[in-house]
Amino acid sequence: MKKIVGLLTKVKVKGKNIVEVIGKFDTGAKTTSVDKDVAIEAGLRLIEKTKIYKSGFGKHRRFLASATLLIEGKKFNTIVNISDRSHSLAKVLIGRDIILGNFIIDISRTNYGPSEKQVLKKFIV
Repeated sequence: MKKIVGLLTKVKVKGKNIVEVIGKFDTGAKTTSVDKDVAIEAGLRLIEKTKIYKSGFGKHRRFLASATLLIEGKKFNTIVNISDRSHSLAKVLIGRDIILGNFIIDISRTNYGPSEKQVLKKFIV
């Protein structure tokens, strides 16, 4: 059954260690992305491959890693790409690879209520 969620959620990233961070559902992202510092702290295992991604900043190559993500009570064993998300409070972008078939995103839970910064404050302890 699909779970209805808002824009932001807590995500546990599990490799050798478990790290809890803020995640953001991103229907524009094909695959899920984890911040490089979170990947290091969680001890994610890089896989041999890299992949080229296109963004508004052009094409760039990213490392891929094997990870277990715990999102809204569901467990996902998946391959994530590693990126620099130091500029953002949301350290995981949850892409369509996880959203499809698992979540329905209700933008009214965030877009018509408080701003993203106000919503993020409740996640920061």
